[in-house]
Amino acid sequence: MRHPWLGDLGAHGRDLLVARVDISTTIWPALNDDETDVMVLIYSAERGEDFPHLVNAAATRTQNVLANLESIKTYAIEHAPTDWRPHLQTTDTAPIPDRLHLDDVSVLAACTVVSFSHPDLGILDVQTDLQGQCEAIDHTSWNPRSTEHAK
Repeated sequence: MRHPWLGDLGAHGRDLLVARVDISTTIWPALNDDETDVMVLIYSAERGEDFPHLVNAAATRTQNVLANLESIKTYAIEHAPTDWRPHLQTTDTAPIPDRLHLDDVSVLAACTVVSFSHPDLGILDVQTDLQGQCEAIDHTSWNPRSTEHAK
């Protein structure tokens, strides 16, 4: 299936569609390998009568997230786990916002989750409402010393 904005959609199992959306480097800097796309995961995407509406809604919600990406990134940094803060606050490396990589956008029934990763610290998931406004944060740590779970 192809969507006008999301592009090609790949089915993974019964209830997941995956798209890769190219985003402007003015919205998000390219990675070292010049990757300028973000993966969009659409959950509960069973093919039924509401399928076209579901995919269109997922596209709109992803666009809302991209429009609010700076504030979502700021929210992620401000609500990062306390054991991340010393690393994020160092000034001898890239600016704090540039140290987070946008991994993917997961579109679920009740919310959208924006996942950022940090190469040394792990993943921050910011939960947004349907309009892309921040609601909560969660993290998965790659640092074995980190046991904090932020909400």
